[in-house]
Amino acid sequence: PGRMSLLWALVVAVLSFLKSMGQSVTQSEDTVTVKQGRPVSLNCSYDGNIYSLFWYVQHPGEPPKLLLSDLGDGVTGEGLRQNFTARKDGTGKPFNLEKPASQLTDSAVYFCAGRGANKVIFGKGTKLFIKPYIKNPEPAVYKLEPKEKDSTISACLATDFDRYIYLRTGENDLQETNGSVVVTIEEGAKKGVPSYGAVLWNNTEDIECSISSDGKHSSCSVLDITPSFETDERLNFLSLTVLGLRIIFLKSVAFNVLFTLHLWSR
Repeated sequence: PGRMSLLWALVVAVLSFLKSMGQSVTQSEDTVTVKQGRPVSLNCSYDGNIYSLFWYVQHPGEPPKLLLSDLGDGVTGEGLRQNFTARKDGTGKPFNLEKPASQLTDSAVYFCAGRGANKVIFGKGTKLFIKPYIKNPEPAVYKLEPKEKDSTISACLATDFDRYIYLRTGENDLQETNGSVVVTIEEGAKKGVPSYGAVLWNNTEDIECSISSDGKHSSCSVLDITPSFETDERLNFLSLTVLGLRIIFLKSVAFNVLFTLHLWSR
């Protein structure tokens, strides 16, 4: 009996190994960029005996979360509430993730996964970036003043643009800088108003920044007299003075309350 049990376990292990051979989940796209409001389609294909399929989403700084799943009886999951869909086609074996209209919050990394013989196989993931729709952009560039007067670092602040930012450190040194771009959404509106903002800097006293958007152009140079942001020491002193007076006032109120309670207790 012991030999038969061992032989049977070996047969099951071999069959499971043979079933798992050839199983794969493939995501052919590394990065997909879609304009805000346009449809989203992320590719996923699978081979072998895959019985269940999944889509996971991972936002920056968060663990992956299950978005959609198909266990054989239809697609379910939290992603349906966000208008995500996925269909399984037995012929070409795709399980593409789709959404009719993209939102800014859809920017994340999406993982396709499949479960076969006692294991889950993940694709490499696809990074989805939703490019904001900027209505009537008014590009502007400002010079940033360093706090230290003897600092050699030069910087520019670019705002309200939607396409290109350039950093010039010399006559022929022109570089497009997209890595430092930050998208902000103003609060208060129902859907939010997106806008671009970026700080460009270099270890040189001579820096020129320029941006272009829909035929509009704006530029600044630290050698020019341009609007700048500089810390006002007098304003900081007044702010600290007001803060100190508020603290003294609160302490006085607290002392009066405690003294009154002490008298009542007697």
